[in-house]
Amino acid sequence: MVAMFMRNKPLAWSSLLLAVQSYLNEPLIKAPNDDAQPAIFKIVFAVIGVLISYMDLVFPNTNPQARVQTPAPTET
Repeated sequence: MVAMFMRNKPLAWSSLLLAVQSYLNEPLIKAPNDDAQPAIFKIVFAVIGVLISYMDLVFPNTNPQARVQTPAPTET
């Protein structure tokens, strides 16, 4: 979840890898009476975190001052 707010790419990728590892180890470590969140939800949130951290490639963040930039004077 922190990767979504901070847009930290290494943190997003590490959370995805840990979520996949948690999903693969779930049958081995889960108690029969455990009512915890399923590991597939952790993977979904980690994938969302990775997508959010790369969202600036799809929707670039432009500076409003850069849009109103005056052109450079030309020599005649």
